[in-house]
Amino acid sequence: MEIKTVPSEPLKGRKIGFSDTGQTALGRLDPDTGDVVLWPIPGGQEPFALAFTPAGEIWFTDREADLLGLFRPETGEFLLWPVPLGAHPLFLAVGQDRAVGFTAKRGNYVARLAGSPLGAPQGPFAPESFVVTGYAGSQSGNQAELTIAYTYDGTAGVPIWPTVEVLREGRVLPGFSAPLAAIETAGSGKLHLLLTYQGIGL
Repeated sequence: MEIKTVPSEPLKGRKIGFSDTGQTALGRLDPDTGDVVLWPIPGGQEPFALAFTPAGEIWFTDREADLLGLFRPETGEFLLWPVPLGAHPLFLAVGQDRAVGFTAKRGNYVARLAGSPLGAPQGPFAPESFVVTGYAGSQSGNQAELTIAYTYDGTAGVPIWPTVEVLREGRVLPGFSAPLAAIETAGSGKLHLLLTYQGIGL
């Protein structure tokens, strides 16, 4: 019996995309140089499957955050769509008509994405337009419940989706995540966030 091998198409000049569950990020590897770029997902918890469009966009599922997302590497823009809580979205596919279908493991169904994204483009956002006026929190194990008081003047439109990052010496620590929380109107209010640490040691 004769066995023939077919040479694979060379990777030179191509990039490899991947999901990083440890740092809740999307990544890109350049096989020619070994360089890796990571893009942290806002509000992400456990990114899983990826699907790529001809335009270079990356669709992805986040199974623990119950999110589907679209990432545009050229601009760094994330668009996020919530799916029903507990759905645990796993695999996805993008059709020629750009429709997105996905499987929901815990929901035990197959679905098609509809609705507006959480991360829709917003207007200019000056730092002084959103001000934290106070906060309180309580910790239990690897989770902390945070209440954040704020004022928002509405200049970037509504809704907006603040999240929380944990810093040490000015650097963002990996392993922390908090689901996005929407602010629907301008003015003063309070956000309630559940911050979870999924890393190992600090």
